[in-house]
Amino acid sequence: MKPGGYLIIFGASKTFHRLVCAVEDSGLSIRDQLMWLYGMGMPKSSNIGKKLPDWKGWG
Repeated sequence: MKPGGYLIIFGASKTFHRLVCAVEDSGLSIRDQLMWLYGMGMPKSSNIGKKLPDWKGWG
């Protein structure tokens, strides 16, 4: 790699720290990181009919 060149690497979010350590151990420096983090759970709805008795008397 020529001086001043760029390296684009991709890795999993769980093991990204290992990837960064390997790049730094090879003598390169990390400039910028772009990460895409997301949740694994799907949003669930609530049955409002079951929740109404809990709020009786409010408002």
